[in-house]
Amino acid sequence: TVATVTSLSVDSARQRLFVGGDFSAITTRTGRLAVKGIAMLNLKSGGWSALSRGLRGSALVRAISLDSTSGRIAVGGRFTVPGTSKGANVGVWDTANGWNQLVTTSGSTAINGLVEAVALTPSGVVHAGGHLLVGESEALVARWSTAAGGWSVSATSSTLGDAPRALAVDAGGALFAGTGIGWYGSPLVHESALSGYGWERVGGGLTLSRRIAWISALAQAPDGRVVVGGAFDASGSTSLQNIAIWDSANQE
Repeated sequence: TVATVTSLSVDSARQRLFVGGDFSAITTRTGRLAVKGIAMLNLKSGGWSALSRGLRGSALVRAISLDSTSGRIAVGGRFTVPGTSKGANVGVWDTANGWNQLVTTSGSTAINGLVEAVALTPSGVVHAGGHLLVGESEALVARWSTAAGGWSVSATSSTLGDAPRALAVDAGGALFAGTGIGWYGSPLVHESALSGYGWERVGGGLTLSRRIAWISALAQAPDGRVVVGGAFDASGSTSLQNIAIWDSANQE
């Protein structure tokens, strides 16, 4: 079976590359290294390593989000996280503690479903996107935080047109979601308490002439702006070509 790589994330400050997919081993010059779903390459030495004790089950990692300040990563997909809580499909890892347990309080609920997108904030909040269930509630975006004591629903099919293909946070911690179906004229939206719906389109929206615009990638630039990639050719009266940068500070 040919393994597939589905996600990459570079930690330039620490000179390491995270690679996610559906693989279970990496072949190196010295032999085969057992890994499940995710591995780390030291960009200085060229050496590969597993992340702590690795993931469990038939691991598939679809998304990786890096907090560049702390070096922590959040991963999403289909897997079981090692540890006493046996969290599923979303995990947070750092060098000091290995796989962190996303513990839920007694009154909280777990998350189920294939996680297609993930975003990690500097404060430790984890956002997950996909066709998910939080307990018995449908969710297209879910949020985990220590303050909430577990997972909660951020968006459903009544507020977003489709499950996000990509998630990212800006310098202020605001969550951006890119979908395959336009919502209020745009496939790019962000959380907003002002809209009345919890979400609103970003700026003038993104459109594609005579077709449906869609977003396939989001990333936070080093200066905190959000880089957007997909299929679109305009935002309002401004012409674009499949890539754009949003600056929350200047609203453009």
